[in-house]
Amino acid sequence: MGYTASMSEQVEPNPDFVLPHSDGRIVATAGVCGGRLRIRGTRMTVANLLAGLAAGDQPGDIITDFPEISHEDITAALRFAAEAVDQYPVAAE
Repeated sequence: MGYTASMSEQVEPNPDFVLPHSDGRIVATAGVCGGRLRIRGTRMTVANLLAGLAAGDQPGDIITDFPEISHEDITAALRFAAEAVDQYPVAAE
């Protein structure tokens, strides 16, 4: 897998931002991963996780390689992506 984020350490328990509707799984903290959205307790950014899935990585393989990531974390990232896409304007017919 081509992830650039190291996940070998636990990250602080009190993030600056918790993404609503993510069950507390997606957070951001100044100074951690450049303040980007990430999976809580890891340095895995949501963008890197989604990029891996888009490249064909299977959820089970991600979890095997990164045991800190759960199926629920992956589901939260996919739900976030679906909601984010819905924020773009729709072309009028």
